Amino acid sequence: MPELTQWIGFRNASLLSGMLWAVWHLPGVLSGGYGAMGTPLWYRLVCFTTMVITTGVVMAWLRMKSNSIWPVVVMHALHNGLIQTFLDRITIDTGRTSYFVGEFGAAMLPFLFVLAWYFGGVRCKWKMMKRSHWAKDVSKC
Repeated sequence: MPELTQWIGFRNASLLSGMLWAVWHLPGVLSGGYGAMGTPLWYRLVCFTTMVITTGVVMAWLRMKSNSIWPVVVMHALHNGLIQTFLDRITIDTGRTSYFVGEFGAAMLPFLFVLAWYFGGVRCKWKMMKRSHWAKDVSKC
């Protein structure tokens, strides 16, 4: 993120990073080895891709603000552990549950949009984070 931010600015870097992570997970989703069943593939792809990109904005902010990769590593591990290992397993399937819960459902997307908007826009003042301004303006985020 630091190098990419220097090249294309924080907003573009955070969105590009999220898109790259979505593509990275694509083979597992398309092969059926990763992802919830019970919904159409296009639905899973849209929800998962949106979740990864919006989470990527938050993680990019966390990476740049902390000046360390470790808070992002912990956030990713907590995300996987909380959703996949805990929440998915305690949720009762009522027939349409897979459309809403987990990484491939739509329920957490509004929350993630708000977080991405806050940390990527309001909190970090996107205009101040162009290529050459991140280092000077990070204290204001």
